[in-house]
Amino acid sequence: MQQFRILIPFSKPQHIHVSTPTEYVNRVEYGVGRSLSDIAWLEKRIHFLKHEMSMVESRLERMRYGHALLKKQVKDLEPK
Repeated sequence: MQQFRILIPFSKPQHIHVSTPTEYVNRVEYGVGRSLSDIAWLEKRIHFLKHEMSMVESRLERMRYGHALLKKQVKDLEPK
């Protein structure tokens, strides 16, 4: 019995803002910090990334297991 797996990439539009060192220094100098909405967004993003990493680690473990099985099957097929 053959198994087929369908992988659907979960792509989400990403908005990335890269602060220049000058912007960072200006924020620190003038006491401008992150707003509560920025902090909430960062916490949500971190939680999402932790979840994604967990899924990737799980998938990698299954792939390692599958690789070990295939390797054993190939070895069993080799003439002795």
